[in-house]
This record gives sequence, C-alpha cells and structure tokens, in this order.
Amino acid sequence: GQTVVTLSTVAGDLLADLDVAVGTTGPAYPSGSGIAFPVVGRTGDAVIQHVGGLSFTAGETTVTVENFWIDTDAGVVTGIVDDTVRVPLFTLGASTPQGVSLLLTGVTADSLNDAFGVTDFAAGVVIGYGAPAEIS
Repeated sequence: GQTVVTLSTVAGDLLADLDVAVGTTGPAYPSGSGIAFPVVGRTGDAVIQHVGGLSFTAGETTVTVENFWIDTDAGVVTGIVDDTVRVPLFTLGASTPQGVSLLLTGVTADSLNDAFGVTDFAAGVVIGYGAPAEIS
C-alpha cells in the first residue's frame, strides 16, 4: 500500500512566498496532485511505516524529512530529519474529503524557522492531508 499526501493551500502559499522548493527523496513519487509514500511495514495495529521522504530547499539550505511513521494511537506522524533523529512532524487532525489533516508540530515549526531563518512556520498549521490507499 501507500499513503498519498497532498499539500494544503496555506502550506503551498507559505512555501512559495519563502521560495522553498519541495522535492522527493528515495522511493516517494508524485501521485495525482500529491506525493505517494510506500508502506513498508506495520508495528502492531497502530504504527504504519513508510519509506521515502521530502526535501525542502531554499538557497543553499536543504532540510530532509524521511521514513514517516504514522502512529494512529498517539495521533502523530514522526520522521527522520536530516538523517539524524526521529521527531514528531505532524499531529493527526480531522478527517476531510482530502484525507486526514496533518498539523505542523512545534518541534517541526521551530526547526524549519531556524533552518530557513524565518518565523513564518507555526505549530497547528494544516500542512497537508494524508490519505492511505491500496496498490492493486
């Protein structure tokens, strides 16, 4: 299976305003208007493990987030940032027609603000929507 993540309009506008380009890493790939992350495992019933990731680049600065784990019990998505440490990236919000809303965590907002020298990223902003799908 896979999970497809679609960027929210607010996040797309913010990244464009800051001149931050978004790319894929590893086996993540474009799928419709989103990006698909292959599912590679499950830890019990609660954690869905993915491979691939995203890169955010502005000027000479690049931040990567990869190998997302969705913990449905804790309501959080974690990922490895810059090949160093697993951190809580998003909290799971309301279910919408686009998928489950992904809200930026304070840890991630602070990291992006520090990396890009801005103060525009804030905790609780809906960064996108995640929708799991089966591959036939």
